[in-house]
Amino acid sequence: MGNRIISSIRILPSDKATFETEMEFRSFIQSTMPKRGGYYYFPNQMMNCPENTFVLFQYDGMIRATGVLVDREKTAVFDERGAKYGGYYLFDVPTLHYLANPIDKNTFRKACPEFIGFNQTKQIISLKYWDAIFSLLQNMDSFYTGESQRLVREAIEEKMFAFKGQEDYRKNADAKYNASHGVKAGKNKKVERIRHKKFGEGTVVERKDGFLIVQFKEVGRKQLNYEICVQKGLIEFV
Repeated sequence: MGNRIISSIRILPSDKATFETEMEFRSFIQSTMPKRGGYYYFPNQMMNCPENTFVLFQYDGMIRATGVLVDREKTAVFDERGAKYGGYYLFDVPTLHYLANPIDKNTFRKACPEFIGFNQTKQIISLKYWDAIFSLLQNMDSFYTGESQRLVREAIEEKMFAFKGQEDYRKNADAKYNASHGVKAGKNKKVERIRHKKFGEGTVVERKDGFLIVQFKEVGRKQLNYEICVQKGLIEFV
């Protein structure tokens, strides 16, 4: 994963009003979220981040878990007990991991010198520290090394840019789209319509940098990662 280009890095804090004990928080990451299919419900303000964000879960002043966020939406949702939330983050389940050894402020600062400290805000961490952060994780937890690293990498590659350079990713994704739709390079394609499992039917108005720009009837314009949608069976052309 160290040579992958990811979208962003965020720290997502949780407080003791939500999880009274570290054991409750651990159970949420290791059991509740996987049973939900990777869904994390938030109460009010949604974290501003793109798909494929590497999330560092914070609890009680330490980083205690990690995962890759692949979708988010601000919409009314209800948990298993019927409690209402303001929306959800969707994580790729195989990438969720509770750290064997939590990361405190001073340790994290070794990988990210600009880091000031933990608080209850959703902090943005510069991508320039990705290699150092992942190296830190590898040194502290075997989940990020060896066979486990390979399995996690394979899962994350479905959600991240899977090439060493973003330009390589864009060219490859566009080429695959063109080939599957009979479009020659440099030529405009005919109007395509798709059906998305979540957003319903829409019209492809543009193909750009490996993404489909789609105008949906019900939810308006959305930017979709073509590779991910195809791999996950989220779209079909109609």
